[in-house]
Amino acid sequence: MDIKTLVFPVIATIGALLVYFGLGAKLMEHYPADTTVAICYRLGWEDEKIFTVPLSETASVTQQENLPRTTLFVISPALNKVKKV
Repeated sequence: MDIKTLVFPVIATIGALLVYFGLGAKLMEHYPADTTVAICYRLGWEDEKIFTVPLSETASVTQQENLPRTTLFVISPALNKVKKV
């Protein structure tokens, strides 16, 4: 059994913060489509980019911005409280 199959349901059920490299379709099985995701590219560098989008838009934003697989994804219902800029 895959670790994602075991861990994602538990994390999603308790609403815990999940930090993940290589966002996969498995997340959509466990989190509501409107869960906010912070897409973080090159944190701390001059060309840093941070996008906060609903989970349902994560793949399209990642592709549109041409972000590599090493981008960090932070998934948490708590991000729904973050003021969008």
